Amino acid sequence: MIAALFFLLIFQTDSVITLTVESAAELFSRGTSIAMLADGAIAAVDQGKNSVITVSRRNDIISTVGGKGFGNDAFDMPTDVCSSFLLDLYVVDYNNRRVLRFDKQLNVIQTLNEENNNQLSGRFKPIACAVSAQGDLYVLEQDHSLVAVFNARGQFIREIGSFNASHRTLIGPKDIVISPADEVFVLDKEKIIDYDIFGNILSVIELEKGFEPTSLSFGNNSLIVTSPDRIIILPLGSGRSLSITKASLIGSAATESFADAMVDGSKCIILTQKTLYRCLLP
Repeated sequence: MIAALFFLLIFQTDSVITLTVESAAELFSRGTSIAMLADGAIAAVDQGKNSVITVSRRNDIISTVGGKGFGNDAFDMPTDVCSSFLLDLYVVDYNNRRVLRFDKQLNVIQTLNEENNNQLSGRFKPIACAVSAQGDLYVLEQDHSLVAVFNARGQFIREIGSFNASHRTLIGPKDIVISPADEVFVLDKEKIIDYDIFGNILSVIELEKGFEPTSLSFGNNSLIVTSPDRIIILPLGSGRSLSITKASLIGSAATESFADAMVDGSKCIILTQKTLYRCLLP
């Protein structure tokens, strides 16, 4: 039986920090997810326009793909985006039940859907994705509440988090991220389950009761957990957790709900429904 370590996180009011807003760009109709590309640009899902855009460090729009539909250049309620070290971009196209892989010019180079993925019984319903350092794609699948792992050719390798894969099954998975050390973190309701790349459980992190997270990212050896009203930066090593609220953003009157966030060095990048904030960490 696989043993799991449990960590209970207690958030202190003195852990709330303030961020200096360096720039704020209103670019979206309904933003839901962001990812950093290898060249430092940001890829973002605008679910309101069924599109994905890439944004430069200066908040200039580099390219856009999408529009409502089911063709290679269209989406029907995209939910997540992730990138690989090769500058490839993966987009979860929720209602079309597929994951599309784009090159850096946003040309489709691969489609993963029910037709080429018959390893899972029932419908293929991806909700989030992440790419490992080896280039394997980890797809969080909603109908089966598991992580399906595929190699760069789109071939099924294994499943994680299912009854068949381990003794701890996922209940309500929401998001997935992979650390540079190839630890797989799955946001599952009010828990974060830490797996190795083979699906063995390394630890289970219990989040604060009443905190309702919606997205997860990784940066600065920390997990960044986002809810509509609060962002938690949770160090994996020593150090206390840090909390960000709308009032934390100094230099901008943020009123929209948080959708996603990431940390890169001294920067914190925050996505709300309409706005991309670039902030300086204290």
